Amino acid sequence: MWLVARRATFKWPEKPGVQAASSRGELYAFDRDSKRYLRLTHTGDQVAGYVRSKQGTEIAVLGYDKIDRTKDDAPALIARAWIQSFDTTEWKNTSPKITLASARAVALYYGDGDQLLVATAPSAGRWGLGAWSSWSVDRT
Repeated sequence: MWLVARRATFKWPEKPGVQAASSRGELYAFDRDSKRYLRLTHTGDQVAGYVRSKQGTEIAVLGYDKIDRTKDDAPALIARAWIQSFDTTEWKNTSPKITLASARAVALYYGDGDQLLVATAPSAGRWGLGAWSSWSVDRT
């Protein structure tokens, strides 16, 4: 069993504007025999989610290291998100770390032939999402 877990609770940055922030999460695997959690990623506590390929031989990890927090209580934007894929047997990178543009939402999906697909949506008003932009990842 794999899961995104945090060692500490999430905290919003105190000041508004674009600034360093993280989910405080990493990807862990639970070992049923030893009843221990094994840390799979070492990203500086930036992991927000992951998706496994349909064949199960690759995993794509999503994280962020900057947010854009407004002065009011409007939802923050993800100022700098990133994705990276890994081979699940030897845990080696199968793509470089890819930085994404600022967005309100980010989505990852494995399509036919384990093609990694990424989509981002800008904000539209206080809570809404704008038109999604999507593309496939060239692992080279």
